[in-house]
Amino acid sequence: MIEKSYRFEETLFSLVHTLGAMNIAQYMALVAEEYYNKKDPIGRRGSFITAPEISQMFGEMIGVWCAHTWSQMKDNHDLLLVEFGPGKGTMMSDILRATKHIPGFHDSISIHMVEKSASLTKAQQANLKDFHPRIQWHASLQSLPAKPAIFISNEFFDALPIHQFIKSDKGWREHLVAVHPNHERSLAFALSPSSTPSCTFIPSDHQQAPEGSVYEFCPAAVSIIQHISKHLLEHGGAALTIDYGYTTPTYKGTLQAVNHHEKQHVLLFPGDADITAHVDFSQLTQTAKSLGMRTYPTIDQGTFLHNLGIQYRLEILQKQTNDKQKESLQSEYQRLTSPSEMGELFKVFAFSDVSQKPLAGF
Repeated sequence: MIEKSYRFEETLFSLVHTLGAMNIAQYMALVAEEYYNKKDPIGRRGSFITAPEISQMFGEMIGVWCAHTWSQMKDNHDLLLVEFGPGKGTMMSDILRATKHIPGFHDSISIHMVEKSASLTKAQQANLKDFHPRIQWHASLQSLPAKPAIFISNEFFDALPIHQFIKSDKGWREHLVAVHPNHERSLAFALSPSSTPSCTFIPSDHQQAPEGSVYEFCPAAVSIIQHISKHLLEHGGAALTIDYGYTTPTYKGTLQAVNHHEKQHVLLFPGDADITAHVDFSQLTQTAKSLGMRTYPTIDQGTFLHNLGIQYRLEILQKQTNDKQKESLQSEYQRLTSPSEMGELFKVFAFSDVSQKPLAGF
């Protein structure tokens, strides 16, 4: 049954009615704050299931990557392992469990979880209390200690607010959320009557795009990559992010809302659904490169996990289980790596300071 956040919906309507149409980024930010402060947005009872919730093998492979990256660093005796958007803490718990027998790794790291949601912070604290003695929580990246770091994230950037633009017969116009013209107590999409200040985000090479084209830009993603890059430039380390997205803009809109694992209209019952957009990895790459980072080609999740050896981990686990568990493990493996499931849609992007040795998996 769809929950109806009438009070929040009324608040949104009042804002738009009083202040005028808002852009998509403003709408997403307001809705995300409402949504992520609810209980259990992740999992079978929530709106979506992430890769760490599907299989322990996912977090184990990320643990392999983190430990290898740590082993290749010159200054690795006091390292930050930073996860932003950690969900319920499942991936970090799998990382720590999988790496606990690697000599020196746990002694060299402190864990830093960047999370704004109070309900998710509670879930993370419950899941991680027995895994590592040095775990800190931060509301933003700005409060991290000035030390070498490994940054990781999974399905984080897709939830950041985007600006969306549509090419009309008069040029690029920003997509807005406005009062519905025929239903005065409802919201609807509208185009800005003229160019907005945000239209400066549109690259010059997109000016000749055909009418009806859609372009999306995420300032928050750029800002976060800039912050991480500056941290790595000063202190050293590497960053890895996994999300669904694309490497070449297709002029198609990717904004979507998911409620209880089913898609719904983005403006329907705001606050009850997870609103996301596909990540433009070319934006992330260009940003990191512009700040002197060594970037790696964005690759499919399936390729990355196979490069790290997930197929061998599957074999080991299956040898320790009964037939029913073997089938379950095989299904989990297929879901993570198959091109028809998460293996191709989900991408992996990494970058590091130039002194860092080549990163595993690429």
